[in-house]
Amino acid sequence: MSKKTITLEPDAYHELTLFGRDHLLAAALLNRRSENVPAASTVTDTVGRITGDDSPTDNTTRAALHRLEEGGLIERVDGQPVGNARGVRVTEQGYHVLARGAARLNVVAFD
Repeated sequence: MSKKTITLEPDAYHELTLFGRDHLLAAALLNRRSENVPAASTVTDTVGRITGDDSPTDNTTRAALHRLEEGGLIERVDGQPVGNARGVRVTEQGYHVLARGAARLNVVAFD
C-alpha cells in the first residue's frame, strides 16, 4: 500500500481562526440537515454542541460569521429563516474549503 503525502503549506481551512472553523462546520452541518437557512443563533448553539462550550457568545458568532462572509465562505440571507433574521448559507467555496481541510486530515488519520 502506497502512502499518500500531504503538503505542509497552509490551506484555506487551516488559515481560518479556530472560531471560523467551528462556525463554518456548524453552518455546513445545519445547511445539510435542512432545506431551511439557519439563523445565526442556531449556528451559535450548534458550535456549543460541537465544541462542548456551554456558552458561546453572540459576539463571537457575529465576528466569526462576518469574517467567513468577507472570505466568501458563507452568505447571509435576509429574512431567513423568518422575519428580520439573517440566515447563514454556506457557499460552494465554503464547502470546498471544508472538503480540502477534511481531505488533509483524512490522509493523516487513515493512511
